[in-house]
Amino acid sequence: MNTSTTLNKKTMISREAFIAGIAALFIAMVMITGCSSAKSKVVGAWSGSFSSGVVQASVTLDLKSDGTGTYTSTGGALGINSNQSGKLTWELKDNTCVITDDEGKSMTFQLSEDGSTMMDTSSGLTLTKN
Repeated sequence: MNTSTTLNKKTMISREAFIAGIAALFIAMVMITGCSSAKSKVVGAWSGSFSSGVVQASVTLDLKSDGTGTYTSTGGALGINSNQSGKLTWELKDNTCVITDDEGKSMTFQLSEDGSTMMDTSSGLTLTKN
């Protein structure tokens, strides 16, 4: 092998490595942007109401970007009112947001495509982003 051929092969390997590195960086940026984009849809203030027979409730959530937040629930049945508030944690996976209160109770919400609503199908509670 002559010197010219050796240099060309080294240059080719360097170019391939450079291109592979750029491609890996681009893929990582797309993945990070995609995750933060979905997460940013959830962060913020949410509110909604629920009514089932004699039970009525109003819920507000304030979800922070670090996966924590607060909740307030006002409701009642048969003239007996109850107010609760506390801290929560939340996690988003594939447009499913799991919210867990400070007592360990959790609700699972489906996030709409545009990020304007979340719905818990088991209770029928729909939250709207404020």
